[in-house]
Amino acid sequence: MKRSRAKKTRKLVAGRREPSGRHLATERQWLENYNRAAMLYDQHGHSWWQVIPQQDGSFVQWLQTQRYNQKIGKLRPDRKSMLEEIDFCWDLREARWMRFYERAAMLYERDGYFWWEPIPPTDSSFAHWLNAQRVERRAGTLKPERERLLEEIDFCWDTGEALWMRTYKRARELFEREGPMWSRTALADDPVMENWIYAQKSYHWEGTLDPERKALLDEIRIQWHAYDDTWELRLDQVRELVRSKGYARLAHEAEPALVEWVTVQQRNRRTLGGAKK
Repeated sequence: MKRSRAKKTRKLVAGRREPSGRHLATERQWLENYNRAAMLYDQHGHSWWQVIPQQDGSFVQWLQTQRYNQKIGKLRPDRKSMLEEIDFCWDLREARWMRFYERAAMLYERDGYFWWEPIPPTDSSFAHWLNAQRVERRAGTLKPERERLLEEIDFCWDTGEALWMRTYKRARELFEREGPMWSRTALADDPVMENWIYAQKSYHWEGTLDPERKALLDEIRIQWHAYDDTWELRLDQVRELVRSKGYARLAHEAEPALVEWVTVQQRNRRTLGGAKK
């Protein structure tokens, strides 16, 4: 519904004496600033206060004065009512928080659970806001209402855990598609997955792997022995290379990692009687 601002802004509050002289000039100046704010509201919506350049000192000062008068209880009721009609921002910090939240909610609607990753490095203000929510929650200072809003968009409180689960889901899909030897496919075709598998094994050998994570990995038949996954894979690669090129070309045609593997097997054969280690 279209508001008739001009009529509203010039209506005197009941019981107030007709302004005169200096008071009349002050009232006129207030209405001029208000009409400018109302015009910005019509153009930009409830975030109109964000488009005001800081160089516009007098108008910025007028906005701050309204907030201050409201805070100390000295803002006239008729003026407060008029300002609320144009969604006046009484609390800048809360408004900035909501601006970032609205952006996060939009990303969640578009990208789903992993909307928070990756955030462009150039967008430092948004990245800082995301991290601040995690820090405040850990410290117990995050407002319950804000935490509730963030939970609604699957806010990621622990990025490390979320990234681990994302890779695990990929590993589980490979297991369901390839069967117990799924890790051989991963090691051959996916360096990121290969590094992740090695990391889980390293944590397991060091005794630092979380028991819940180990239970999940056991479900997809991960091989905990250091060489179980790669040994058979490397052997297949050597066989194929020898079949196609001949053993004499192995040192020249194979990648350095494969040559190193062959060297290790030759050393093991001499020292361990051919045992696979």
